[in-house]
Parts: sequence; C-alpha cells; structure tokens
Amino acid sequence: MKFITFLVFGLLLVVGVDAQKTAILVDENTNYMQAKELYDKQKYNTAQKLFQKVYEEHIDEISIIKTLSQYYIAQCAVNLFNADAEFLTFQFVSDNPNSPLVNDSYFYLGGYFYATKKWKDAIDTYEKVDWKKLDKEQKAELFFKKGYSFFMRDDLEEAKLAFFEIKDTKTKFTAPAIYYYSHIHYKEENYQ
Repeated sequence: MKFITFLVFGLLLVVGVDAQKTAILVDENTNYMQAKELYDKQKYNTAQKLFQKVYEEHIDEISIIKTLSQYYIAQCAVNLFNADAEFLTFQFVSDNPNSPLVNDSYFYLGGYFYATKKWKDAIDTYEKVDWKKLDKEQKAELFFKKGYSFFMRDDLEEAKLAFFEIKDTKTKFTAPAIYYYSHIHYKEENYQ
C-alpha cells in the first residue's frame, strides 16, 4: 500500500513538474511572440522592453530564445536610432559570433550609420557584411549605400566600384546608382 501511495504521489509530482515546465515555456513563448508581433508592427519601444524581459529571464542559459531576444533588442535600438544601437549590436555579435544573425546585424547597423550620415562607420560596417548571403534587394541596398558613403567621403574610385556592382540590376537602387556612377565619370571627364 505504501508503495502504491508513493508511486501515485511520485507520478503526480512528475506530472505536476512537467505541467509547470510546460506552463513556463508557453508563458515565455507568449512573451517572445508578443514582442515579435510588436516588432513586426514597428512598435519598437514596447517590443524592446518585452524582448529585454524575455532576455533577462534566460540570462543564465544558452538558448535560442535568449539569442533571438538579444538580437531584437539591438534591432529595436537600430530602428529607433537610439544612442546605444551600436553598443547593443556589437554586444550581440560578441556574445553570438557564430549566429547566422550576425550578418544581418552588420547590414542593419550599416544602414543606421548611413541614415545618421556617419559615412566612415557605414563603410566599415558594410565591409563586415557577407553580401553573398543577402537577397537581391538587400545586396543592392548595401552596394548603393556603401557607394554613396564613399562618394560623400570623396573616395570616388571605391564609390564607382560599389555603384558598378548594381548598375545593371533591376532594383529600386539601380537608378540612383547609375546616376552617381555617371556623375563620377562626368567629374573625371570620362564622357564615354
């Protein structure tokens, strides 16, 4: 009788623990999913706070949800043009050097520097991006913004090389790339 009571109590304890773990996982997933939904709706400030909460709940673990939360915390800062965007991005890269999100982190941080007219920082950051891993539009954006950053620093040779990469593609960056590419040749009196 004691054995059966012990067995039933043990099973209830195990089932209770499993149910508790499931409830915790569902709750954590809910917080993450809610934060992601806010991010997708471009409500970056609120999303960042919720991602921060999820991240802190997993601070002592190695988990995908922790990595993703840290990535999105940095991306929210980039999208909000917060002063800590660079720090948070480099912290994510430092903490997760093998993450496939590192390339995206550099790509978006390069866009942040471009938008804030920090031309050298934009160039340096875009240099870290593996453009072969980008889709067609992202590749065009990278080469245009990198070329324009070189152009603004009067490094016309490097600007030409970047614009050349996309001048024969069909993206929203093609026309401006052709314009600057032609403008540079005109300035150099290369009328052909």
